[in-house]
Amino acid sequence: MKRYYPGEPEDIPQTGNAPVLMRFDDFAKVCPRWVELTAKLEKDEEAKEAFGWVREMYAYSIAAALAGVKHATPAPPHSPLMVQPPADDAPGLACIAHYTWGAVLREVSEVSGSAAGLPGPAAGKEVWRWDKREYAAGQYGDKCARLERITAMPPWSDQARLVLQDGQPVGRGKYDLLALMVGKFNEAVDEVNAVNGGVPAGLQSWEEADRVSQPSAASVEARAGLEKRERAIVERKEREAKGRQSA
Repeated sequence: MKRYYPGEPEDIPQTGNAPVLMRFDDFAKVCPRWVELTAKLEKDEEAKEAFGWVREMYAYSIAAALAGVKHATPAPPHSPLMVQPPADDAPGLACIAHYTWGAVLREVSEVSGSAAGLPGPAAGKEVWRWDKREYAAGQYGDKCARLERITAMPPWSDQARLVLQDGQPVGRGKYDLLALMVGKFNEAVDEVNAVNGGVPAGLQSWEEADRVSQPSAASVEARAGLEKRERAIVERKEREAKGRQSA
């Protein structure tokens, strides 16, 4: 951060480029710097490794600080914009559910959390899951995604003991927030699929949609290169972690 921002790191807003509501004149101040910084970070191998795939989001935050554009970023439940199920426990004032986090609900196992190496109760049988990376054609699918309803969550029970994939307990608030997101998502899916069978506007069939959504050879090559570089970074960090453990 200090390499690209001369001021105090605390001045950099803790936000990516979305979701943000801002005036056009403020965006006009930030945008040129954002474009410039994104290009610089892309050429900085050390920064690319540190910031990973969200580096253009860091570029936005640094650009906003350089432009002197302040951001109000109250955390849930006080945020008027965004809540993130299953990380949060209630919608609060938010009007957007950001489903970046995959959710896997499991029943609590009889094995204690400590015995299973988890921070909380040990996760047992899986009862529900949804992850945008697995949805429809998947995160890197090469076909036009058919919108599908998310599988309904199991009914809430006060007797049930549910945990997430990381062992964190799922209380009623967290469950209700997930259920709200699933319900709204499915309402939107039904509305889209009610028109032209869900085929994207301007196209006549799914076959045509699949054809026009095929990535170019250059895109496929670029994606393969990116995945290779990211795998190399992950593997190196794993080797370093093992080295520290054995030291």
